[in-house]
Amino acid sequence: MSAEVSSTRLYLGNLPRDVTKEDIQNHFKEGTGNITEVKLMNGFGFIEYDDPLDARDVVPAFRTSPPPIKQIA
Repeated sequence: MSAEVSSTRLYLGNLPRDVTKEDIQNHFKEGTGNITEVKLMNGFGFIEYDDPLDARDVVPAFRTSPPPIKQIA
């Protein structure tokens, strides 16, 4: 059995448990492409993009930006 890897979905870890989809969408909306879905669980989640290149390009930008979530910032 092989696991399917998505080229449009990114894992988000170490999130505050009360973070909202709106918090995530607001942080990632600047120049990152079309977000098609945000799924949040307890302390982690996934963000999905329409285009695999947008998902690829957002990773370096996110690593160098300040934390998006109000409880962390």
